Amino acid sequence: IETAVTLLTGYAADQDLDAARAHAADIAQREADDAQVAMGVALFHQAIGEGEQGRAQLRRSLQLDDAFTPARLMLAGLELAAANDEQARVQYRAVLSREPRNVQALLGLAQVATQAGAVDEAATHLQAAIAADPDNATPRLALARLELGRDDVAAARRVIDEAAARHPGDPEIATLQGLVRFREGRGEAAVDAFRRATDGDPERVERWLNLARAQAGAGDQSGARASALRARALQPNAPPVLQTLAQIELELGNLDAARTAARALQSAAPRQSQGFQIEGDVSARERDWRDADRLYVAAYEREPAFATAFRSYQARRQGDIAEPAALLARWVQATPNDTRARLIVAQQLQEAGQYPAAVREYEAIISRDADNVVALNNAAWLLGEQGEYVRALDYARRALGVAPEVAPVLDTYGWILVQSGRVNEGLGYLEQAVARAPAAPDLRFHLGSAQVTAGQAQAARETLTQLLAQNPDYARRDEAQRLLDGL
Repeated sequence: IETAVTLLTGYAADQDLDAARAHAADIAQREADDAQVAMGVALFHQAIGEGEQGRAQLRRSLQLDDAFTPARLMLAGLELAAANDEQARVQYRAVLSREPRNVQALLGLAQVATQAGAVDEAATHLQAAIAADPDNATPRLALARLELGRDDVAAARRVIDEAAARHPGDPEIATLQGLVRFREGRGEAAVDAFRRATDGDPERVERWLNLARAQAGAGDQSGARASALRARALQPNAPPVLQTLAQIELELGNLDAARTAARALQSAAPRQSQGFQIEGDVSARERDWRDADRLYVAAYEREPAFATAFRSYQARRQGDIAEPAALLARWVQATPNDTRARLIVAQQLQEAGQYPAAVREYEAIISRDADNVVALNNAAWLLGEQGEYVRALDYARRALGVAPEVAPVLDTYGWILVQSGRVNEGLGYLEQAVARAPAAPDLRFHLGSAQVTAGQAQAARETLTQLLAQNPDYARRDEAQRLLDGL
C-alpha cells in the first residue's frame, strides 16, 4: 500500500503519467524479490486503469510468495471484474485451500456462482461465510439479496432479520428490510424500515427514494412527496429523483408540478422515455388527447414498449383520432410474438371493417397460440361474414373445442352453421348460447333470425318480442322489428 501511495502521490503532484510508470518499473526492478512491493505496483496500475499490468504484477507477487493471500484475493477480484470467471474461481479456491474460513474468498466464489446462474451454489458459499464470521453483515446482506432475487421472500426475511438483530442501526440492512417488507405487501412496515435507513444515512438519495416509493405504495402521497423533495435537495437533476417526483405529483393531481418535473426529466435524460410518458399522462388527465398521443409517440421513439404503445392507443381512441392502433401495429411488427398487442390491432381492424386484414392478424396469433379462443372465434366470425364458410367452420369448431360452454363461441359456431345452410344443426348451438347469456341481445337476435329461417314462427315471435322489450336501444332494433312484423 505504501508503494502504491508513493507512486500515486508523485503522479498527482507532477501530473506526469509516463514518469509515474517509469518510477513504478524502477521500484519493481529494485525490489524484485519483494512480493508486497509487487502488489503495491499492481495497486498503482489498477488505480490508473491499467488492469492487465496490474494482474501481471500480482502474478509476479504470487510467484515470489505463493501464500500471500492479499495478492491472491486482489488477483481473483480483477479476474472477476474482467469476466474471467474460471480464473477467479481458481484463485479463490487457492485461498480457501489454506484458509477455509476466509470470508472474502467465500463471497468471491458466491459472486462467481451467481454470475454463472448457479444460485444454490452461491447460497452455499454465503452460508459458509456467515458461519465463518457471524458478526460480518456483508454475507447476510448478500444472501438476503440472493433469496429476494429468486423470489424466496420468506428466506430473505429470515436472513435480513437475523442481520438486523446483530446490527440494529445499519442503514443498509434497514433498506433491505424495507424491500422485503414491500415485497410481502406490508406497506407500513416497509415505510418504517426505510425511515430507519434515512435516519441512519440521510445523505444517500436512494434512501429517500425508497421511502418515497413505499409511502406512495402505502397511500401516503403527501409523505411521499416530502421524501421525494428531500431526495431532490440532494441531487436536483438526478433522473430517478425527477421521475419519482413527477409520478407522485401526478398521483396527487398537481398537474402543473408534474409537468414541470417531467420536463426537467426530459432535459436530464433526453434519450429516455419516462419524462415524455409522464408528461403524456398529464395531458391525458387534462383530456388533451392529441398532445398525450404526441408525447407517447416521443416516448416510444426513445424506448419502444408495449405500455407506451397501448397508452397511445387509448389516447387516440378517446380523442377519436384516426388509426388508433398505429403505434401498436409498429410494436407488433417489431415483436411479432406479442399476442396481446396483435389481438388489439386485429380487433381495431375488425372495428374499422377491414375484415381481410383483421383475419390475417388473427391467423398470425393462431399460428403462435393454437388455442387462443378469442382469435379463433373472431377469425371464424369474420370469415363467415365474408361467406368463407369452410374456413370459418374450421376455426369455429376449434374455438368450441377450447371453450365449449362460452356463449359467444357457441353463438359463432351456430350462426355460421345457419349462414351456411345447416339451419337445424345451428339452432341447437344458438339456443345453448342464449341459455348461457340471456341478456346478450346479439345472441338472441341470431336465435330469432335462425328460428324465422327454420319456419319456427311462434318461437321466433317469442324470442324477438323479448329482445325488443328488454333492449330498447339495441343497434339492430329496426332489423329485429322487421323480422317480427314479417311473421
